[in-house]
Amino acid sequence: MYRFAVVAFLLFTGCGPAGEAPIGLVQDLMPGPDASNPDDIVAWDGMVYMQATDQVFGSELWRYDGRKLERISDIEPESGNSAPARLFEFDGDLYFIALKDSHGRELWRFDGSDVERITDINPGPDSAMPTDFTEWQGTLYFKANDGRTGVELWKLENGTVSQVLDVEPGPGSSNPGWITPFGDQLCFSAQTAAAGTELFCKIGNRASLVADLNSGPAGSRPAELTVVGDRLYFWAYSPASGTELYAYDGEDISLIADINPGEGGSNPRQLYNWNGTLYFAASTPDYGTEIWRVTPDGGAAMMLDLNAGPASSNPYGFTEFDGRLFFAAEDATNGMELRRTDGTDVLLVTDVNPGPLGSDPTDFAVIGDRLFFAARDEATGAELRYTDGISVTLMADLYPGPVGSNPGDLTPAPGDQVCFSATAQDTGREFYCMPRKGIPAQAPAEVNEAQEAIAEPGVAGKS
Repeated sequence: MYRFAVVAFLLFTGCGPAGEAPIGLVQDLMPGPDASNPDDIVAWDGMVYMQATDQVFGSELWRYDGRKLERISDIEPESGNSAPARLFEFDGDLYFIALKDSHGRELWRFDGSDVERITDINPGPDSAMPTDFTEWQGTLYFKANDGRTGVELWKLENGTVSQVLDVEPGPGSSNPGWITPFGDQLCFSAQTAAAGTELFCKIGNRASLVADLNSGPAGSRPAELTVVGDRLYFWAYSPASGTELYAYDGEDISLIADINPGEGGSNPRQLYNWNGTLYFAASTPDYGTEIWRVTPDGGAAMMLDLNAGPASSNPYGFTEFDGRLFFAAEDATNGMELRRTDGTDVLLVTDVNPGPLGSDPTDFAVIGDRLFFAARDEATGAELRYTDGISVTLMADLYPGPVGSNPGDLTPAPGDQVCFSATAQDTGREFYCMPRKGIPAQAPAEVNEAQEAIAEPGVAGKS
């Protein structure tokens, strides 16, 4: 069943009397068709934080308290762009990376009152470009470039930043990635001149190469490290088997299955732990790319040939909701649509865009008792929708017509709202919020005065 909510009246700013939560566009930070392009939208400490751009201060850190937007940083003063990104919570504070011309792109923190730079890992105007942040045992791990030892593993512990390991000694980079806690080990992919990119794990103060799956400098390039029970799963390449699924038990690495025998490989992707079982997409010549899972005996089996024969269903976006596993996949009749499984059967939730073209659902976010996502149909284009697990409802047609507003970065917000970025013809890409439970039957149409002007600047960025 496919239900429609009230839709096309949401292109106003705000929602009514001052103090009430807005419905639709919160504020046109870049007036007219220019876009403020809010992104990296996250919920923290009862508010919503994001990067956004206005005409006066450029790209800075903003927050939303449930009724209005407020800029909270001016890291690169006036019209400069600090371009905050990769917002995340650690140890009770909000962390992000940002650019200041005198220090480059480094790690910053907001404690609810002040914005400050943690340190200058790469001294001077060059950037450390910290990324791949992972918390383990109360310490924040990440990769960064100090300008001397290349891109290596670093940590923030008790307020102090230090390099953990120089896996590839000297100015060369090991470029650690997929940093993943696994029991008493911290595992990651890393590159050396001798072994290429392989799996490394840190135990105590030392990190060791777990196995050289592809001998020589090319490496096996392990990726999507995913913990399920007492195993660390990942996909990697070897000349004999191509790219296949492997597991590490803390001591040894084993090939789970040569799903596509020979050098071709099955190219596993979308690794996801659901109910203690690893689900993933993998490809074979006979069945195309379909949904697979690890079996109780430690092997792998295809769950269903959803798009029968060598054609692919290309499953992606695995998301647990309401005790079931939801994902997008395609078949010849319905195209790419939202599906669900209870571990036994795979069912179509709703054919949002009837026919073989599909609705291409994406940006899945569980908020309360609903699964929100963006999906398209021929009439409205890509717009915000939700499901209760049985039916799908269109929340709003923010960009009327077949183009769609392409909502993204769906995030829970104060006042039981769901907030996101979206594009409209007259305002460009801006910040929107809507009641999580849907639009009131008699939503007021007057503009909320609190949304008409940008809030006074809050905290200025420190040097």
